[in-house]
Amino acid sequence: MTKDPPLQLAVTSGTSGQSSLLPTTNHIFTRFFLSGIALLFQRLNSSHPEWTTLQRSLKLFYTPRWRHTDTGLRIGPNSSNPDSAKRIYHLYSTPPAAYRILSEPEALYIHLLFALLDPNIGVIESNFAATVYTGLKSLETSWKDIVEDIETGVLRSSLNIPDDVRQDLQKELQPNPGRAKELRDEFEVGFDDIVKRVWPNINLVLCTTTGSMDMYHKALKSKFLRQVPTYSPIYGATEGLLGVNLYPDRSESLYCLIPDAQFFEFIPQANMDDISPDTLLLHQLQKDGVYEVVVTNGSGLYRYRMGDVIKVREFFNEIPVIEFQYRQGQILNLHGEKISEMIMWKCLQELETSWDKGSSDENVETSLTTIHIPKLRDYTVAESVLLDSDSATPHYVVFIETNGPILPENSADELDNILEMNHPVYTSFRVKGSIAKPKIIQVTSGTFARLKQRILESSMASSNQFKVARVLKKKELVDFLLENECKHN
Repeated sequence: MTKDPPLQLAVTSGTSGQSSLLPTTNHIFTRFFLSGIALLFQRLNSSHPEWTTLQRSLKLFYTPRWRHTDTGLRIGPNSSNPDSAKRIYHLYSTPPAAYRILSEPEALYIHLLFALLDPNIGVIESNFAATVYTGLKSLETSWKDIVEDIETGVLRSSLNIPDDVRQDLQKELQPNPGRAKELRDEFEVGFDDIVKRVWPNINLVLCTTTGSMDMYHKALKSKFLRQVPTYSPIYGATEGLLGVNLYPDRSESLYCLIPDAQFFEFIPQANMDDISPDTLLLHQLQKDGVYEVVVTNGSGLYRYRMGDVIKVREFFNEIPVIEFQYRQGQILNLHGEKISEMIMWKCLQELETSWDKGSSDENVETSLTTIHIPKLRDYTVAESVLLDSDSATPHYVVFIETNGPILPENSADELDNILEMNHPVYTSFRVKGSIAKPKIIQVTSGTFARLKQRILESSMASSNQFKVARVLKKKELVDFLLENECKHN
């Protein structure tokens, strides 16, 4: 496939299907750094020099469990991980010994503890907004233990950490009752905008916020990060670098394609289902056009259909600046209607808004009764063929985890109406009776965290790569969610 020696076999995340193994040569890593990382920090430094000071970062990433081929070639993720960042450990608040912890809950605890010891953290970094959200939710539940460890200077014995790692970490930890008091005072107030309150000099949060990460980004901004800028810097994949966000100040995340990172071809949306579609090159793309990305790269992939669908929003000089739309495998297609992940997420946001409106219309004595309005915490969708459904007519089954309250009884009818308003083809099939109204199943709190653990235990992907599939294709995962359905009296 390539004349260059492969450095490893890279594992794709498997979000839209099975994980794949792709050869990775030095060209992929070099191009990612020179045309991606270096460029994004140049843009940050030119637009906000105060963001690129000599402050340390809280980098939330985890050491993968590497496997090897019979010939010794390493198998694992291409994404940023501690093994690929050994030369820059000094930039992070986490001591190097912590990267020998292979269990994520314990590693996260240590990440948070040592970051909280440093009041001058400048950046929070992670591959995905979901990882930042998980980290801050974990802080919300475990802050008392962390503050106590900071106060005493002793790691609690209940942490499942290897003895040699514990000894090395303990050498880095000294009692700090003053910092512990500062943190305890802030945490006891609550977690609204907590990041700015415990790290007052923080500049920004670096993580992917597009696609399936949008809901986690919204959750972060609504609570933990109200005053902290976020920047989704890179459009990349296991196949290599694709684009860089040149606009740190914009609220929307747009990526300028990097012409020398890959050789790009594009399939117009109208031809994506053709067996052998014609392709366009970079200079042939049109503003507002929607295309599937095809790449040829330096690691031996030739005219490889990634499944990514993008939309051209504008041009930087003559280079297309794109917005990520969805993955081909993350399409709902019961009857040829093709509802993308992006459309379903938009409809679920409108459904969530309807819960707020519904509560304001209820005739209740608000002075005596507190109305608890559910908030969408996570979701995924399956087609009814994967369930032992009583209905012969195909329909969507939407699994929703909320922040606790029970969903309104009319949620499925409301979602059906919203889908009809947003997707004319869906409407036509509903009118004809080809598709039945969706079913909503509320799952218990923590279900999606358990789903993540289950998927990671049975796949080759690492925690640094993980993204919740918004369209489930595997019956065993659907069965797992059904087992965790909320049982309301």
